[in-house]
Amino acid sequence: MLEVGELEEAGRIIKEAVKACPRDARPYNLLGEYWYRKGKKTETIKAWRTSLRLNDDQRDMHYILAKLLVGAPHSFDAEQEAIGHAEKAIGMDSARAVELSALFKQSALRARLDAIGAELRTNEALAKAGLKPGAHG
Repeated sequence: MLEVGELEEAGRIIKEAVKACPRDARPYNLLGEYWYRKGKKTETIKAWRTSLRLNDDQRDMHYILAKLLVGAPHSFDAEQEAIGHAEKAIGMDSARAVELSALFKQSALRARLDAIGAELRTNEALAKAGLKPGAHG
């Protein structure tokens, strides 16, 4: 495990590598890892998307990005992107299919629970307003 000072030094070197080799996917992979270790999810996703834009033939990167996007707060766009990355990863290595399938089932369950929670809150608000839940007009 890198110490804080070592992580910052690694980040400085990685950022220099990105500047020196902007068309090489590898420094962006490292940059994403740096941001991930710092807990910066948005920057992590951006770096790894750039890496894949430069070299789409990275099975592990598709797999990792799919897992990271599924773990994001529920967003249809993020889930659709995650599905795309998962399909590419599975296409390159079918052994990942079972794990990714379980991950997406968890995500679908989470989305359904969110929808149920929203419906319950709506019904409570309608009841407080003296309206009947499910009644129209």
